[in-house]
Amino acid sequence: MAIADDTHIFIGGGNSETSEATDQAYVLDAEYSMWIPAKMPTAKRSLTCSGITSADGLETEVIVAGGHDGTLFLNTTEIYSLAEGDWRTGKTT
Repeated sequence: MAIADDTHIFIGGGNSETSEATDQAYVLDAEYSMWIPAKMPTAKRSLTCSGITSADGLETEVIVAGGHDGTLFLNTTEIYSLAEGDWRTGKTT
């Protein structure tokens, strides 16, 4: 989970009801009290670390790093653009 700004909270990954890693992601729009499905990331992940980045007034992005895909621990990152609603691959750690 990552708090993006005053009205948006991002959640992604985690485990399904059957304890499998999931590739689902959602953004809470607190202004309308609605969870909005986000585009799915490329990797299923549980046990992740998430954070927010923005610089010099540029768009806010969510960085999702590491985690477990149900078989292996991951050393990859994915970055979600709140403005564009899309993912891009980050650096491998």
